[in-house]
Amino acid sequence: MSVSWTAVNILASYFLWILVTVLLRAKIKSLVVYALFPLALYSVPCVYYYFKTSSALYVAPVAVSIVLLVLVSRFKRADSVFLIPLPQVLTVVFKELAEVGLP
Repeated sequence: MSVSWTAVNILASYFLWILVTVLLRAKIKSLVVYALFPLALYSVPCVYYYFKTSSALYVAPVAVSIVLLVLVSRFKRADSVFLIPLPQVLTVVFKELAEVGLP
């Protein structure tokens, strides 16, 4: 059984970002601006896979994440900030697991 270290790193960084967000929530002035960092960070592998495969499947999570960012900022739902980069994280993890051969 092979391990996709890219998938492990993406998941670890996502959970670390959630932990830091929970611990520093009182000190963060704007959660939406704070959420732009993982949005930009996790967009890089999605765009890379898009140019590698020319499949719109890898651009859709970026668009969904931007829509989630707009919705969270519009409805002032600070507890939903964790959902913003989730579509991108899941896309990269499933792509990496598919390359390794795991279902």
